[in-house]
Amino acid sequence: MVEKKLKICFRVEAGNITGTGHLMEIVTLIKSLRKRIKFFAIAIVNDYALCTEKLQSIVDKIEIVPDEFRGDAELDYMIPLLRKEGVTVFVADILNRTTLYYDRLNKEIDKTFLIFDNDDHREIPATVVVNFSITQSPDFYEKASSFNTEYLIGPKYALLDEDLCCKWSGVFKLRGEVKKIFVNQGGSDPFGMTAKILTVLLKLKLKQEIIIVIGGAITTNHMNELEVLKPLLKGNYKLYENITQQMMYELISESDIALTAAGNTLYELAFFGIPSIVIGHHGKHDRIASKFHEQGAVVNLGIGTRIDENEISQTIKLLLCDKGKRRELSIYARQIVDGYGTGRLADMMKTRIRTGCTN
Repeated sequence: MVEKKLKICFRVEAGNITGTGHLMEIVTLIKSLRKRIKFFAIAIVNDYALCTEKLQSIVDKIEIVPDEFRGDAELDYMIPLLRKEGVTVFVADILNRTTLYYDRLNKEIDKTFLIFDNDDHREIPATVVVNFSITQSPDFYEKASSFNTEYLIGPKYALLDEDLCCKWSGVFKLRGEVKKIFVNQGGSDPFGMTAKILTVLLKLKLKQEIIIVIGGAITTNHMNELEVLKPLLKGNYKLYENITQQMMYELISESDIALTAAGNTLYELAFFGIPSIVIGHHGKHDRIASKFHEQGAVVNLGIGTRIDENEISQTIKLLLCDKGKRRELSIYARQIVDGYGTGRLADMMKTRIRTGCTN
């Protein structure tokens, strides 16, 4: 079978600034592809321990880009490697690369699949481009004509864990009163919002169970801030660090409301229909949360560093008391994300790879 010789390269990065969302997208995509086709998987990553930790059990080979190769210049390192390995399919889930970067890749590799979750509307040379951000406009790509690229646009392509979504599909039921509150600020929490949120919750002296999830890429400084608060997190507070995706979904599924950023976790919360208050990290997060808010799916407070603690406190108290609002948020959130995005992309890749279709 041709598939036994197939080599697919996955380029991804993670870190304190990049976060872990892109890495988890690639992890879940590889798992879904493994169920559909046989291939030898090569991961090219930056020198960050979490990348190796998450990928080593699901890929066949890991290569680390040397520090001297940055941005577009990394192609000078990668292309000879791809030629040597005989890679014919390339999947990239990275930030801050130019159109020239993707054009060079597209000309070198038989099929290239690119994954984005930003609000930058641009045509890109590739076999398939995925951009699952809610800020994207499919109309822009319907008119795109510069490259022979197929575009998969919008939250229907959000890369959530396919198996876990099937397991939990349609299980959420809104309780009459809030018993569990979920708190997460992404894999890296670069602005220390978890500590700010916990400070507010401690002042409120809530009786609900508070579930706090800390990602694996949090900075030392912000971890130290949390260490100061840990002795105060007694009784109804439960803190989890760098957990598995399955555990993450289990904790989300048990929650009644959430305090979240606007990264991948927001799409996961939307799938489960968890009423969410969004406290973003930067302009991109705020634009995403604003779109969710416009569709009635979240309460968006804006960028966390600009939000007063009293505003967070008042918003939490209002949502705790308003079952009708929680029901409304849940209904509209579930209309945005259905959990089948990874399967849709994996099926598309299987078809493209097997038909031998080239650009």
